[in-house]
Parts: sequence; C-alpha cells; structure tokens
Amino acid sequence: TRRETKQARLDNPTGFLYLTRHESVPLLIETLLIYASSTNSMNNITRAIEYPVAHTPSPLWESGGIAYLAKRGGTASAYVRTEWGGGDRVVSEAGSTATFVTSDPSERVLAFGQDSDGAERTEIHIYDLKQDTRNCVLGEDDYKYRWGGWDPNGGRFAFASDRGPGSGFDVFCSDFDGRVTRVGSYDGWIDVVAWSHDTDELVVRHTERNLEHRLSLLKIDSGGSRPLTPSGTAQYASTVAAVDSPGFYTVTDYEADQTYLAHLGPETRSVSRLSDHSRPVKGLCRAPSSDRVAYGTNDRGYTRVRLAHLDGSKRRSCESVSTPGQGVVAEVSLSDDGCLVYTFTDRATPANLYLTESTSGETRPLVDPNAPPVSELVAARHPERGQVTATDGTSIEVFYTLPPESERPAPA
Repeated sequence: TRRETKQARLDNPTGFLYLTRHESVPLLIETLLIYASSTNSMNNITRAIEYPVAHTPSPLWESGGIAYLAKRGGTASAYVRTEWGGGDRVVSEAGSTATFVTSDPSERVLAFGQDSDGAERTEIHIYDLKQDTRNCVLGEDDYKYRWGGWDPNGGRFAFASDRGPGSGFDVFCSDFDGRVTRVGSYDGWIDVVAWSHDTDELVVRHTERNLEHRLSLLKIDSGGSRPLTPSGTAQYASTVAAVDSPGFYTVTDYEADQTYLAHLGPETRSVSRLSDHSRPVKGLCRAPSSDRVAYGTNDRGYTRVRLAHLDGSKRRSCESVSTPGQGVVAEVSLSDDGCLVYTFTDRATPANLYLTESTSGETRPLVDPNAPPVSELVAARHPERGQVTATDGTSIEVFYTLPPESERPAPA
C-alpha cells in the first residue's frame, strides 16, 4: 500500500534523509557555526556553499547549440550558445531569477520564465535567436503563469494561469506575440503537461494532493474534456505523446508500490506497464520524431540511464547508457540519432551539463561553471589546521580551505 511504501522509505532513507540521520551532521553544523562566530566569516561560508551550477538544458539539436540556466553567483540566469563549444549569451534580465528556458521545435525562438520581484509570479519571455531581441509576452500583471509546452508544429505554446474569471486555473494557448486564447476552465490546481502528437488536444494534470494526480485530455478547438487515466489518483510524471502509435507514455505508480514506465491508452483509459526494473523509474523524455525514449532508474541513490524503443503498449528494446560516473542524472533530452544531454551531479561535482554521443559513447561536459573558481582555489589556497570542541568536550583537529578573496563564489 501507499502508506507502507512511505514508511519503508522512512525506514530506509536515501539522499537528504540519509544525510540528516548521520551522527556527524550536528558536529559539522556546529563546526561551521563555531568557525563563523570566531572569525566573523559567515559571509565567506555562505559564498562557499553557494557554488555555481548549470541545469535545465534545452538542446538546439539542428544547430548544435544549447540553452540552459546557470547560477554563477546571485540569481539564476538563462544562457544560450549556438554551438556546443561556442560562447554564452545571457538572454534573461540582470537581477531577475530565471525559472526555466526552452527552445521551440523550429529553434527560432526561446521561451524563458523570469521572476523579477520574488513573488513567484513568473513572467514568460520570448527571445528571438536570430534578431537577439527579448519580449515579455505574459506576466506583467498580478496573475500566476505555468509553462505548458510548445505545440510540436511550432508557432504557439500552452500555459495555465489564474487570470480567468473563476477561482481556479484556466488553460490557454498563446503565439509568440502574446495573443492569447482561452481553451478550458478548471477548479483547483492544474498543469498542462503535454500536447497530443496531432496537436488537437492537451494533457492536463489535476493535483488532488502531493503526488496524487489524475490526467484528462482537453480539446483545443472546442474546450471539451475527457478523462485519460483510470478512476482514482496516482502519481503521473514526465508525460509525453507517442509518435508512432496512439496514446501517451508516462512514469506512474498506478496500482504499484514504486514508479514504472507505462503507456496510457486514451480510448480505454488503460495503463500498460513497459518496465520491469526492481528500482523505481525517474524521469522520461522522447526523441523529437520517434518513440525512442530515455529514462532513469534509481539504483541506491544513483541514476542508471536507459534507452528504449517503444511501440504503444510494448517495449521493443532497452539498453543502458554510460554517464560520467556514479551520480544523479536529471533533465534528460534525447535527439533522433540517440545523443543525450542531461544534468549530472555527484559527490564532488555540482550540477553540470553533459553530452553523451550515441555512436562513440563519448561523454563530455558542455558547460563548466565551476572551472574558474575551482582552478583559483586549487592554485592559490592550502588547507589550514584548526581545533574545535564538541558539546561533550571532545577536542577535534580539523582541516579546512577558505574561499579566495573574490566576488565570485567558490566551493570550500
């Protein structure tokens, strides 16, 4: 049952839950506080912890470029480079927090979210890649906007917002210039999570409570709605339309104790299991023009990435993909020829973007936001020795490295 599963996760924690159970954590926190109070260096510690990261990749497969978010000190910004080894161009406004970035299917424009006042009211901006121009098309008001994805044919996107007349969220479509059409109205908390392959319907996710959802299909031209998933609620994530067959692929825990890869049949509201791994499935993406997908499985806190060929309710093949090492892989994108772009994090590496070539199996970083501060730290700093006393009176010898005297954050 769901209750037994949650209890099992508490009894066998991983990630942050595992970290906070470890007996050394209170000592680590105490050491930081003692050091900060004795040297007035809390600002240095804060800068050291807030190391640069890169995430949320959106590859430009045709041109060989990439758009992504990066935090290089302060708030996250949206960047784009028009080729893998090229220079970065900042597309979001200075001083604002970028929340997502994504390229339209034609790779003509980018859409990115921006929170300018910290009120969690995301503005949606359109950035023209050729003209190098930016235009805020939604959000210069007091309403909330949730990105809903591009029309696979390009030219428009979907979003959810509370700008409608009701108390809940409505679904809208907009073109690049911000001309908006209301598609449907709902009560409660909803998101647009996918377009159908023939682009005449949207998949709407209704959230009953945390990780308990149901999905419905919304006709764009008429506003008519029909259920997509069976009665009741379950977790549904990373939903994408099938290309070579009717229906959708998703990650769900419907009638199961852990998440798995599944096919959703819209006519019968069926859920067909497509994976039989002993570990839960996390994340799913589909190649632009086929039913080849990439997804991850959680193997004792690490991610194992797999490529599979799907055919509706059947899985034709499945193979593992090499990654930089044991770590967490997220935000995967897959090209038609099998190349992967993703975010990778391990014990020694903050979030960074990697490319894995399908033919050669070569894996390399696309962005390295930490290279300058790490090089500076290694070249100029040496570990220092100190003594701390725990609450029980035990004296402990410690070694630490201070961040350089620089405005740029650096890991300690």
